Amino acid sequence: MTRRPVPPHLADPALTYMPDDGQDEFVAAVVRGFHDDYQPELLEPHRKALEPDRTFGYQVDGRWIATRQRLQPGMSVPGGSVPTAAVTVVTVSQSYRRRAAC
Repeated sequence: MTRRPVPPHLADPALTYMPDDGQDEFVAAVVRGFHDDYQPELLEPHRKALEPDRTFGYQVDGRWIATRQRLQPGMSVPGGSVPTAAVTVVTVSQSYRRRAAC
C-alpha cells in the first residue's frame, strides 16, 4: 500500500540543509521550481557550485518543497573589497505557496 502525501495545509515542513549525498534531489527540486526538466548530464557545473552548509530548504515527507542558497561573494569598492550576502535558487512548490495564517 502506498502512503498518501500529507496535504499542504496539514504539513509540518522541516528546515533541512542539503546533505552531501543528496545533491541530485536538491538540484532536481530547484529545476522543477523553475519549471524545467531535470537533465543530470547538463547540471554538473551547477552541482559543483553548491555548498552544503549554505544550501538549504524545507522538506515534507523527505521531498523538497522549498529551496534556497546563500552565497557570500565579495564586492569591490575603492580601497579593497567588502563582504556581501546574496540569495539564489529560491523556489517554493506550487502546493505550498501563499500559506498565510489568517
